[in-house]
Amino acid sequence: MAGRSTAPPLAGLPRGAVKQSGTANSEICWKMDIDSHVNKVQEFVRAGNYHAAINIALSGLNECRRNDDQAGVDTFLGVIERIAKTLAHEFGSREYQRGRTEGSR
Repeated sequence: MAGRSTAPPLAGLPRGAVKQSGTANSEICWKMDIDSHVNKVQEFVRAGNYHAAINIALSGLNECRRNDDQAGVDTFLGVIERIAKTLAHEFGSREYQRGRTEGSR
C-alpha cells in the first residue's frame, strides 16, 4: 500500500496507522488504516470473540471521529451493525429473528 510506514507506530498511534505527507508546513499526519482495523474485527468475529470485535470497531469509530473522518465513522457503524446482526442470528430466539426486538419475560 502506497504511503505505508515501515517503522513501528509512534506511542499513542493505533497499529496499522498510515503515514500521510503533503500537509501544510511539511507536517506528517497519521491516519488510521481502516482496512487493517476491519480485518482485525473480522478475525475476532470468525473466532466467535464478539466482545473483542465490538471493542475494536468502537475504537476505530472513535479514532475516525477524532480525525473528522466521517466516511471512516460510517464504515465502522456498518461494521458494528453487521456484528449485531451476526449476534442476533447466532443467539437470538426464533421470535427475535422474526422481527421482535425484545425478549418475552
